[in-house]
Amino acid sequence: MPDKRPNPRVDVVIPYYKSFHFLREAVESVVQQTMPDFRLLIIDDSPNDLQAKSYIQSLGDPRIEYKSHESNKGINATFELAHKSFKTSWGIILGQDDRLMSNFLEIMLAEAESEQSVSLIQSRTRVIDINGNHIHTIVDSAKFVFFKIYFISARLLDLRLRSHNSIVKGKRAAAALSNGNFLYFPFVMWNREKTKDFNFRQDLPITSDIDIFFKIFSEGGKLLLIDQPLAEYRRHDTSLSGIPDKKLGRLREETNTYFKCASSLKWTINPTLKFLTKLHISTRLYCFLEMCIAIFQGRTSAAKKYLTLCLAISNV
Repeated sequence: MPDKRPNPRVDVVIPYYKSFHFLREAVESVVQQTMPDFRLLIIDDSPNDLQAKSYIQSLGDPRIEYKSHESNKGINATFELAHKSFKTSWGIILGQDDRLMSNFLEIMLAEAESEQSVSLIQSRTRVIDINGNHIHTIVDSAKFVFFKIYFISARLLDLRLRSHNSIVKGKRAAAALSNGNFLYFPFVMWNREKTKDFNFRQDLPITSDIDIFFKIFSEGGKLLLIDQPLAEYRRHDTSLSGIPDKKLGRLREETNTYFKCASSLKWTINPTLKFLTKLHISTRLYCFLEMCIAIFQGRTSAAKKYLTLCLAISNV
């Protein structure tokens, strides 16, 4: 087979752990891209998963590389390795159970190369269930609303941009993120040069993406938003963010992450940003919703815990 990768223009890295049926869909969504000049790297954090290794080798595609850890390193260590594995100017860390639409790389890279001052790029995203059917959840509806608010407000500040994109700059991006995380981490395109000095915190199993994004924006990093759906994010009960029993723990970690972000700012420099970060409206609304559900289901103890998070004014 002739070499299909003479000059890769973008890196796609998939951190993988024991979900081969989803991995196959993710890989196929990359291989079927209309922009073929990519390098795809699978980092296997489930040692001795011969099924994944055999599948990648069977493709015989020189654009695809496979790397396996000798022992399980954990999700954040794998994220960090993925981030540091970018060789081209732009890269994404694709979720093993998510899918790219066929024109994702073509459109994202075109925007990236025309706006090289930005640190991160995010398009609109569709949400699918375990079977690949499009769904609409309260969480994702809220993320869509936040996306549109910041997209429109950024355009009003810079009308020179094309109609389908807008740039949220530095501190404004940090403030936007603190109000509600409207980004979908698996589809963010990273500017390697502008993000290489930032690291994933290893003590945040669920919100390390919020932490690193906030740091990038707080240091002046720009966020380019593309008002076009280009990827499909899978929500299901087995995903780390979707396990019901871990929902309270996830919200507690999210609350603490925002408080730590706020404490890293100085009131004399960013009083509004620090206030918004402590307020973290979307997390409080989510806690309030979960409290109401718990009350309706008669789970009094859980309802009290959600109320505590909803009213929290410091780390919990």
